[in-house]
Amino acid sequence: IIIARGTGTGVRGPDHDKGGFDAATYLSRGGVAYTMTPYGTEHPAVQGPGFGDLQGGITLAGGLCAALFHRERTGEPSIVDSSLLAQAMWSIAPSIAVADLFDIDGIPGAPPGLAMNPLVNRYKTRDGRYIQLVFLQPDRYWSGFCTRIGLPELATDERFVPSSNLIANAAEASALVGAAIAGQDLAHWREVLDDEPGVWAALATPKETLNDPQVKPNGYVVPNVDAEGNEYQIVAAPVQFNETPPAPARAPEYGQHTEEILLELDLDWDDISAAKDSGAIL
Repeated sequence: IIIARGTGTGVRGPDHDKGGFDAATYLSRGGVAYTMTPYGTEHPAVQGPGFGDLQGGITLAGGLCAALFHRERTGEPSIVDSSLLAQAMWSIAPSIAVADLFDIDGIPGAPPGLAMNPLVNRYKTRDGRYIQLVFLQPDRYWSGFCTRIGLPELATDERFVPSSNLIANAAEASALVGAAIAGQDLAHWREVLDDEPGVWAALATPKETLNDPQVKPNGYVVPNVDAEGNEYQIVAAPVQFNETPPAPARAPEYGQHTEEILLELDLDWDDISAAKDSGAIL
């Protein structure tokens, strides 16, 4: 037998028997909201539904696979457990390490728009969209990028070349790049940066992500049908085997398999009927 447990804060410790929810245990108690909140913002960051729950599910699935492999090799069963608190701490592990090493709250923040490397920064377009650049090697990308955005003179400007100067004058460089990006809409920059060798992306809405040209060819969403026959798209599990997306399936109806499970546990119909009459089961 392999037992899997998912809890709020863990199976040990003084709060082991307390419940947990995504927004409270993962986002709040786990330090994720602190890490995600932009510098100087009055209100802490919020999240969409299920962030920690989904991360916990895929982690437990991996743990179960490892436990099955261990049993196959040794014949010994395992107990696999995780918690929302553990998932939160894993997702912000660098900040946790910094808090311990330097006895501070976490990795220090900076005002939005200010970055140590102007080529690893987020810039606003004329139509209110944002472009995220992740050019980790400034000397490699600075010249070509400046030419693409219409600032070729900056490619050889001694204030920004080599990269040590770019970092030293990051605020000035970011302001110049930001002004150029702000002069055109996102559609313009998509075209201009289409052949940019550095990694960049526009900040997308969930609907835009759904329609991303990489999504359907890779099977990242699959069609599904609910109990009423309504068709919709669901996100596939993020791991594939043999380049094949998993088959879709709907969640069971409330209490759908109660009788089946109890019969497998050797309860007879009289016991099941009595449990139903008493309200113990559906």
